[in-house]
Amino acid sequence: YSSAASDVYKRQKKRLGKEIFTIHIQNPKVSLNHFDLIISPEHDNMKGDNVISTTGAIHYLTKKEIKENSNYLGLEKEKKKLVAFIIGGPNKYYAYSEKIIHQTFNKVKTLFTPDKYRIIVIPSYRTPAKVIKKAYDTFNFNHHVVKEVDKRAYLSALSISDHIVVTCDSTSMISEAAITGKPVYILSLIHISEP
Repeated sequence: YSSAASDVYKRQKKRLGKEIFTIHIQNPKVSLNHFDLIISPEHDNMKGDNVISTTGAIHYLTKKEIKENSNYLGLEKEKKKLVAFIIGGPNKYYAYSEKIIHQTFNKVKTLFTPDKYRIIVIPSYRTPAKVIKKAYDTFNFNHHVVKEVDKRAYLSALSISDHIVVTCDSTSMISEAAITGKPVYILSLIHISEP
């Protein structure tokens, strides 16, 4: 949101008055007074009379798009229950150290044992290559690991899974999983500021 855009907005608002209503999605990083309404996820911690906080993040996935990709992985006839395990990546709040990844992967393996479940591991664009390799080494024997970022594989996993596990570092991926209406488990990671 630039000062030039701000000037245009002010002129239009002055000229058109109440005929123009401005909505900004997410944190505008400028004065909230420039907008009639701001829609922002709770984790942005924005407060104001013109702010609506959302529990999740706004995203572009649709149920139709998810369903259209259900056959992509070729696992739709699997007899075991399917679990989509969607992995994010490090950000300013969460580190992906070897120790944390080892603990996280073991948690998932313990909860969803191969006698009853088949885990589909899906990396995101933020998942480091070393984490994808560790996922392959950990899950490949009894489960299915997608080794590169593949949107269709992601959509297919969302479509065919009975349960969805998402690492807590991405509100967007959690929100996208929630559109399915299936049980979504948010896998807590150790916050960088925690000991």
